[in-house]
Amino acid sequence: MRNAPARSTLNRLHSRRSGRILVGLILAASQVAAAPSPGLAIDAPTRDDAEYAERFGVDIAEAQRRLSQQGAIADFRLELEREEPETFGGAYIDHVPEYRVVVQFTGDTQAPLSRHPAPASIAGDIAVERVDFTLAELYRDLDTLYARLGEGPLSL
Repeated sequence: MRNAPARSTLNRLHSRRSGRILVGLILAASQVAAAPSPGLAIDAPTRDDAEYAERFGVDIAEAQRRLSQQGAIADFRLELEREEPETFGGAYIDHVPEYRVVVQFTGDTQAPLSRHPAPASIAGDIAVERVDFTLAELYRDLDTLYARLGEGPLSL
């Protein structure tokens, strides 16, 4: 019976943990069930929505629109990097003075976009810039720099 108090404490902790997990699952399920259909209503603002809106001086709906684009932007950037390595120079999001998704290419800046059009959800926010180096070239240069720094007295 020496382990009885320890076992009792362990059972209480396990019971509490199971209860928390159950409550978490119930809350998650209720949020999914209560979620409005896409396009019918704006979801309740999240903390991220409110912080974005405050930081960039936009309303909650615009903050939600911009934040909801992050996945499509990341996927599009990866597609361009994979499919256009000889011309793709990078991509970034400009939040001010106006919101835009900037994609960069060397040479002809329109040809890659004609082969790989932006998803409809971000097409209206796309801006194109011409750059001198591709992203692949910059990565190669960075690898060379790391290798050289690793060989000398100031190695990393």
